Amino acid sequence: MLYNRDMDKKEIELLRVLKENDDRYLSIPFLCEKLEISDRTLRNTARSLQNSSDVQGAVVDFKRNNGYRLVITDDERFSASVNSFLKSDLEKKKSLPETQEDRIRYYLEKLLQSRSYVNINEILESIFISRSTFYTDEKRMMKILEDYHLLIRHDGGNRIRIEGGERNIRTCYNRICIMSRNLETSAGIRRIVESVLKEAHFEMVDYGLENLLDHLDIALLRITAGSSMDSGVPMLDHERKEVKIACRIAERIAAAFQVEMPESEVMYIAIHLIAGKKQGDQEMPVQEETVETVMDMLGYLEQTFDAGFRYDSDTLRFLIAHVEIMLERLKYNVTIENPILDEIKNQYPNAYDMAVMAGRYLGRKLNLTISDSECSHLALYIQLLADTEKKSEKKRILVVCAGGYGTSRILMKRIESRFKDMIARISTSSAFDLDEKLKEHYDLIISTVPLNRKDIPVIVVHTILSHEEIDAIEKNLVQNSDESEYVRTAFEKTIVISSLYVKNREEAVHRMIEKAASVYQVPEEFESLVLQRESFSSTAIGDLIAIPHPVKMCCSETFAVVAVLRKPVLWGKKEVKYVIMSFLEEKNSECTAAFTQVLTEFMMNKDNMRKLDANPSYDCFMKLIRPLYSAQTEEEDDIFW
Repeated sequence: MLYNRDMDKKEIELLRVLKENDDRYLSIPFLCEKLEISDRTLRNTARSLQNSSDVQGAVVDFKRNNGYRLVITDDERFSASVNSFLKSDLEKKKSLPETQEDRIRYYLEKLLQSRSYVNINEILESIFISRSTFYTDEKRMMKILEDYHLLIRHDGGNRIRIEGGERNIRTCYNRICIMSRNLETSAGIRRIVESVLKEAHFEMVDYGLENLLDHLDIALLRITAGSSMDSGVPMLDHERKEVKIACRIAERIAAAFQVEMPESEVMYIAIHLIAGKKQGDQEMPVQEETVETVMDMLGYLEQTFDAGFRYDSDTLRFLIAHVEIMLERLKYNVTIENPILDEIKNQYPNAYDMAVMAGRYLGRKLNLTISDSECSHLALYIQLLADTEKKSEKKRILVVCAGGYGTSRILMKRIESRFKDMIARISTSSAFDLDEKLKEHYDLIISTVPLNRKDIPVIVVHTILSHEEIDAIEKNLVQNSDESEYVRTAFEKTIVISSLYVKNREEAVHRMIEKAASVYQVPEEFESLVLQRESFSSTAIGDLIAIPHPVKMCCSETFAVVAVLRKPVLWGKKEVKYVIMSFLEEKNSECTAAFTQVLTEFMMNKDNMRKLDANPSYDCFMKLIRPLYSAQTEEEDDIFW
């Protein structure tokens, strides 16, 4: 007898598989494996389909030893009753999470928004996954929650929930489920906050304001669900300016969204205001103790990294003020998230390493925990203070042009006028007379015709220079010739490991160092120094890339080992497939800095990593990276050097 009701997920999936194999029997073992269900569940599901009024114009036929098939008896009736339903269901599936990372974000959003237990079956059916997939994901989810001092609790049956402090729950939600906010609610909160701040003439740094807005967004969500901030939030002086502003923000949000904002929530808003307030241009009052702490920290970095800082008064003043505010917010366990953390790690690796060590120094001295985000803010100041000024040697340039004397002179004059302060001598030559002309010794050839030279860098240009060609010339001219040769030699020593199979980060580090030691001299303590650096802060920088390196330069020569892993592994909190390990010479810091800068440029280009993934070989790596230190282009690679 047929009956009306909505088809469940298993019925939909079975019908879909049978429809894709019209009029062909599919065996029970095949269907069980395909649908990831048991024999008994399959039989019950097929029986439900056979009795369902949703399926019209077709019958689900069963034959012993053959299995099940779908027999369509009336195409029009079947299409009308089922096809539209399957189509809408397919559109729904397209928007569902596919990767493990997306699924975990989905689970956490469901669990963090609920105060009570959540039924696992509801999760499975809502995103079309098997129980085994969920349990695999749950193990990864538990590790993520450990970082926030949260845990998953099972009720002994089929339900789970997340348990832990309210502040930790909100921090986790903020960092993982940020894309799931209600845009209308978020816009309303922003209007209220910006209006109150404007009335109070209170300025916040951009990232501080965004952190406050994120906090309020989540606070409203949690308060609506019946959870407010823990009573352990410190009570500040009600006469303090930030507290008064927080009261006004809370009052207006309560009125706009019909919620109650307890005092603990008001105080936490005030703490965010303190944490994110803008440093003015006027002299900022700081404690003498903070000044002493910052100067000791910089001295520690200079000694540890053998670095030199330019003690620019303005930069130093703002660094001290930043540390003063940072220490105040850390007193209340508030961390300002940095949305460009990975970019800072990538673009300023040396400054970030110094900042990590600065964070550890401050942590030991003041008994605090300095997060990666806080370190990244410090890295920007350290980058400004770092003594990076270098004097470039003037270069001897030879211009080769196929267009005759007039064209050669025009090109030469254009280059000379544009780069006069970087040029020691510039001359012209034809391609025919080139060998004779090079007896005079030149550092760079700029040519309108392809030249196959291995003894001197060549930049191929048009007679009328483009902006890209001018940039390429300038890049070569500012490089010290010794430095350029050092970088070239270092990259030619690169070891590339393809399809490396490892189970974890530690094994990847060991295998790569083992490979390097089979070719070059590697200090015995190198591996322990790399793992020590990883213990401070993960060197995963996003886009499946990690850049492991030791806490200090300790090698007798500079080179890199590049590994493309067969399968991504967890590197700290991020998955990594591409590992680029630097082995840096203990001396010659300017040249090693140039080497690191080229590696950074290489990794910032996603297209480079895509090409290396397709062809993980030494030749491919060199073809991609050579233009970054020799001003060549990929298309011209075969005619340079």
